[in-house]
Amino acid sequence: MSWRSRLWWAAALALAAAGSAYAFSLRDEAFSFGFFGYGSCPGNSLYLFEGYRIGMVNQYLPLVWFGGAPAVVLAFAAHLLGTRLGRPRAGRVVARVLAVVLLAAHAAAPLAFGVDVAVDRACLQVWREMWFLLTPDVAPTLAALCVLAAVRLPRHHAAR
Repeated sequence: MSWRSRLWWAAALALAAAGSAYAFSLRDEAFSFGFFGYGSCPGNSLYLFEGYRIGMVNQYLPLVWFGGAPAVVLAFAAHLLGTRLGRPRAGRVVARVLAVVLLAAHAAAPLAFGVDVAVDRACLQVWREMWFLLTPDVAPTLAALCVLAAVRLPRHHAAR
């Protein structure tokens, strides 16, 4: 495993630990709120309309609980085991699949935020009022992106 890969894995595990600590610090009553009109921000509207479906999937998928820590730890173990057993491709594939599952489960809110800020800067005020929808998903999304960066082959290896 290269130094670049080790640094990305350290970042992914640290982000997963931070996401897990944040998930443990939340209380159930923090998510009881009422929906009302927030203007015409496309990402926010789509996330509020479809976000409950993602929440239902996340409820029954233990790999994405606790800020995605189980998925990141399992991806690291698969990558390390694959490398140690001389099957690095299998470890990279398992790590990539787990990272994509984590992205599918947690990247909707940060993606909606990014779309809204790119389309109209005024939507930033909307997200300031609804920060609690965004914060639980930032650390797992960044951890999944770090996992994808950790298992990426350097360009001189990809050409072979």
